[in-house]
Amino acid sequence: MIPLNDLARSVDYSTLREITGRVVSSGMFIGGKELETFERAFAGFCQAQSCIGVANGTDAIEIVLRALGIKTGDRVVCAANAGGYSATAIVACGAVPIFADIERVSLALDTDSTRQAIQENRPQAVILTHLYGKLAAHTDELVALCQELSIPLIEDCAQAHGANRSGKFAGTFGTAGTFSFYPTKNLGALGDAGAIVTDNAHLAGIAREIRQYGWRSRYYSVRPGRNSRMDEIQAAVLNARLPGLEERNELRREVARIYIDGLSGSPELPRFDVSSSDYVAHLFVIESEHRAALKVFLQQSGVQSEIHYPVPDYNQEWYRSLIGSQSAEDLPVTEWACRSVLSLPCFPELSHKETDHIIQAVRNFYEKKPTFAK
Repeated sequence: MIPLNDLARSVDYSTLREITGRVVSSGMFIGGKELETFERAFAGFCQAQSCIGVANGTDAIEIVLRALGIKTGDRVVCAANAGGYSATAIVACGAVPIFADIERVSLALDTDSTRQAIQENRPQAVILTHLYGKLAAHTDELVALCQELSIPLIEDCAQAHGANRSGKFAGTFGTAGTFSFYPTKNLGALGDAGAIVTDNAHLAGIAREIRQYGWRSRYYSVRPGRNSRMDEIQAAVLNARLPGLEERNELRREVARIYIDGLSGSPELPRFDVSSSDYVAHLFVIESEHRAALKVFLQQSGVQSEIHYPVPDYNQEWYRSLIGSQSAEDLPVTEWACRSVLSLPCFPELSHKETDHIIQAVRNFYEKKPTFAK
């Protein structure tokens, strides 16, 4: 079986032994030099003024929301096709997620739908998710819209490490950017970890306080906080892997280019340039009206695939029970995406033999199932 991802292939065991030995020998397991080094390095990589390491990507979104003063009853606009992570963070603050529709190119927030959601709901923030490793197609328009209306825009960059457009990196377009370093991410730790990047020094200071009990100095809290810390081993792993991120992103793009060439004329392929620096191929997602049958066929052909993501947030049971339903008629592209997208294996260590097999399996589906072909 060709896996969707194979983390074992990416592990440099000699480096891992050196990292763990160094951290253990230091006697500092949380809040030490490894975290300080990573925060400086990742801020520099993103070309941001500040980086704040936290426990995971969802915490990063929640902490930014809290740092912005989002409170119970406030409203925050986001997309409903991105796994529920933004909505989870919004609800954790006591706020209400308001869903806008997405555009067909990068499957991220659509400007017109977002503008309508803002006009109708007067939200306190907007969260823009860069999905599948692609910078949102309407990023500049959405930034301009939020600036015009004095609404903070938070970028969820959990799938977009290193994606950049004209040299400007994911996480630096809006008020703040949030990252996950979950092991499958383009820059992955050996467990959970996350970060916030921002050029707003005041916001960065508040976020640093919130991540550790609201402390401004040890044991002295100046605001309600929480415990959300990146440990030293995860920071050390990220320090070791960060220098290779751009090379590994290029290897991911090469896999995507192979798929585009090999699948030409078969399924519906991404609608954007997979060779561009604003795409880092976190996932390679195709669109099929016959997704369920294709997924089964691929499994039978020895290829693992996955659906990112099958259920829009407003159809999740917790959302309906807490907030009520939102009409799917208002979000037609979201509905289409959630029933159509399918992710193929896409990671730097994927071999040409494996990509050839995957391509042939997809083509076989369309050739041997003529009633499915369009």
